[in-house]
Amino acid sequence: GREQQTIKQIETFHEKEIILKPDRILHVKVIDEGGKPIVGAGVDGLDQPRTDLRQGVTDANGAVTFSGIHFDAFMLGARLSHPDYVSGATFDRQIMTPEDARESAHEFTLIRAGSITGTVKSAASGEALQGARVLVGDQYSDAAPQDWSSHEGTFTIRGVRPGSVTV
Repeated sequence: GREQQTIKQIETFHEKEIILKPDRILHVKVIDEGGKPIVGAGVDGLDQPRTDLRQGVTDANGAVTFSGIHFDAFMLGARLSHPDYVSGATFDRQIMTPEDARESAHEFTLIRAGSITGTVKSAASGEALQGARVLVGDQYSDAAPQDWSSHEGTFTIRGVRPGSVTV
């Protein structure tokens, strides 16, 4: 597994012992609510104490494998994203690693997202407005589902959580 150490002061001669442990191998599968694999889902895994970020995209089986994870990593934060599913902006899911096993499998479910289409027009003239930023959510956030209106004033926002939302 990866090992990182900081050496505070380098002298003329400095000897440092680094002990490597076996790596962890994590198999992550992303499925929809019906249990079908999701192809092309972004999976980010973060070992926070080591600031070790891993990123991958699911294959035709909805799977991605991360290797080289530090053996002492007992939990990684996970962030999942896909334009057609409700995605996470933060590492709000957890991958718990087994204490003694070097290799483990983990599964996550994403909820199919809705989309919102529309047109932005000027209140004064009724003409289409180009370049208006349209986003979904009760608070402003760069991570919120969003789009910019086209030269015709149209927009399509994908990845919207089903239910009542604020635009």
